[in-house]
Amino acid sequence: MNETRIGWDLLQAFQAVAETGSLTAAGRRLGLSQPTIGRRIAALEAQLGERLFDRRQDGLRLTRAGGALHPIAESMGAEARALERAWPANPSRLYGTVRIAVGEWGGRFLMQSVGTLVANMPDVEIEIVPSFGFLNLSRREADIALRNVLPESGDLITRLVARPSRAVYAARALLRSHPEATSEQRYRTCPWVGYDDTHHHLRSATWLEARRQGAKPQVRCASSLILLEAVKAEAGLGLLPCYAADPEPDLVRVSGTIDELQGQIWLVYHADSRNRPAVMTLVDRLDALFAHHGRLTVDHPDP
Repeated sequence: MNETRIGWDLLQAFQAVAETGSLTAAGRRLGLSQPTIGRRIAALEAQLGERLFDRRQDGLRLTRAGGALHPIAESMGAEARALERAWPANPSRLYGTVRIAVGEWGGRFLMQSVGTLVANMPDVEIEIVPSFGFLNLSRREADIALRNVLPESGDLITRLVARPSRAVYAARALLRSHPEATSEQRYRTCPWVGYDDTHHHLRSATWLEARRQGAKPQVRCASSLILLEAVKAEAGLGLLPCYAADPEPDLVRVSGTIDELQGQIWLVYHADSRNRPAVMTLVDRLDALFAHHGRLTVDHPDP
């Protein structure tokens, strides 16, 4: 009786495609090219003598054989990730790739100090992963996450590293044409820049809508960084994090900090990462970076 030996690299590719629904997305997750993922799936199907995926308009979907294999690959993947976290390749030195999941504002802030984060760690690589939701740290979708709310489950360790303040900002030129921007009339008579409907759930969006009695901003953006650029371009007033807007020479803060919009930034990592020196070094450096910047908290009265 012939024994089928399936390499973990093939099962890893299968698992990634099963979870992402595409060869391209699976390649991004594993750091491999799309053709490489395709070859591994083809090799696995040839070994098993079964087709594992059906191609559909909305992506790749598991066949019956693929569905039977999926829980086996998922279990093996969980064991492999646990082993990797508990026994890194060389635990005595700073080495390897550390993935940091962070949103737009936080990512911009980190990039302004990225040299400090990676200083004297030539064998450590950092990947910044844009995160608009909760990536799964247990599955190594990220090693460290910066989140504005606490995760609800998982063997995770959390630190509250910042309490960012937010205020109303205007471009200097716009302020000259709308001097009422420094008063409460700003919500009734000034043009505004805000988020689009897909971001209606954000606290800043609902807060502004209430102040403006349901009136929508004239310019609406799906990106925080685009919103910042629109305010700088004199399109309207905007609610911005103070740590992002205060350093901008073309912007003026026209309100006090808004207590209801003070946020939280939680630094989150998996408990098993305590055995990974590179991850823990970056955790401490991130904490120190936020501490150096006063936890991003300012307390300015109205100008």
